[in-house]
Amino acid sequence: MDYGGTFSKWNRLNDPERNAMHTKRDRFKRACFMVPVVLVIAACASGADTAQVNWRLVDERKFSGREPIASCLPFYVIEAGEHGRRVAEKVITWHHYADEPPVDYHPDDEFLLDASRVFDRWVRISSQSPHTVKWEIVFQSVGGGYVVSVDADGVVISADGEAAGFSISTFEENTVVMERSGNELKVILNNRETRNIHLPRNDRAPLRLTARVRPVVIRRTKLFFGNDEVFSLPPQRATEAQPRWMHVYKEDFSDPKSIEMFGGYPPDAMLGRNNAALEMGPRHELGIEEGYAMLKMSLPGDMRISFRARSMLPGQPPFFGLMLALKGRLRKEDGYFVEWNYWQVQIKRRNSRVAGKQIHYPVGGSNGEWIRFRVERTGDTITMFTEDKEVLSWTDPHPLIDANHDLFAFYIWRVHMEFDDITIERNALDPVHPRPDHPVFPGNYLEDKREPAQSAADEFIF
Repeated sequence: MDYGGTFSKWNRLNDPERNAMHTKRDRFKRACFMVPVVLVIAACASGADTAQVNWRLVDERKFSGREPIASCLPFYVIEAGEHGRRVAEKVITWHHYADEPPVDYHPDDEFLLDASRVFDRWVRISSQSPHTVKWEIVFQSVGGGYVVSVDADGVVISADGEAAGFSISTFEENTVVMERSGNELKVILNNRETRNIHLPRNDRAPLRLTARVRPVVIRRTKLFFGNDEVFSLPPQRATEAQPRWMHVYKEDFSDPKSIEMFGGYPPDAMLGRNNAALEMGPRHELGIEEGYAMLKMSLPGDMRISFRARSMLPGQPPFFGLMLALKGRLRKEDGYFVEWNYWQVQIKRRNSRVAGKQIHYPVGGSNGEWIRFRVERTGDTITMFTEDKEVLSWTDPHPLIDANHDLFAFYIWRVHMEFDDITIERNALDPVHPRPDHPVFPGNYLEDKREPAQSAADEFIF
């Protein structure tokens, strides 16, 4: 081996200064030799993740009010709860529909996702979608202050002032590309890669584009399938045995220390214990209008939660929500949200409304009387009850089931509520077990810095 210069190996060993200089040079040479080897090994180790995907264009269109809604099938579904599904069954154009549709077509060759603070509007790929897909959408904001954020379900375009994401220009066309292959979802906004999300290799959840708070105009789209994959029926879930419920938490708040099982955010929004009940309300003098009361327990998977609630505002019925199976930051809402409000009940998944309908409270519900509520989650189905009567049920074709989706909380917004006689049960047959730690600490619900569980079925036994 050439050690450099005219010095022999012996001279190098006997001359410390020259030895040090040549040793550094040798290390550099060895590093230059080894780096390509390391890169080759790393590339081989990644395998299919770096393999080139053979994309095939399966659909290209300009959305138009002149086309029948049936023309969107089988590639896309446009819906917003039960009303949206009912409209989608009719072979009609949006602008000929007598009632207000969930998605209104724009008069030109485009259509409007007419979102508001009450309802999200969205377009998604069919449930028969394969895993390897690339979806390109050209859209335009209607006003300023819009941001684009990304989650495992796709893209959310929001004008919510508290939303975190990538800002887009006002009234200009934008192009977003969602590309899912291997175990990764990659999102590119205006030719700029924004975020990569790790996914299971068999994830076939239909990607969606959601408009939130304010409308978004959709102009045109292209859909590609990769690796010769095609539309196919979603995998069928095995029939599950009837749940065997067992109590894991029960509280009537007769003990003053019972409130310590809850963590409040913001801290002043959960007022504490009053009338032997959990009391929550806004603090207008502090500018606090909403709040969470998070139970310090790990509660993933199947659960049944029952309780009493009443409004402390004269003439108003109970108005509140429950966060179920949340993972990470509260604002990210990576989980489920069920809500009872003055006129409706609704269910959201990852902050997108998936089911809802109007309701009427029992007589006396507006006079401060206690009302019984219950929510059950078994496998892929969430069901809501008022006074033991089922009021809404929804089945998630791609349920969020793992030990890391385990935060439960009461939620209020601009109302003063009391909750009492809380009972929580878990299904003893559920293969997903609670984690040994609980999720109620700021590093998790504010910063997303909780270590993930090693497996979906943790060894901890509840």
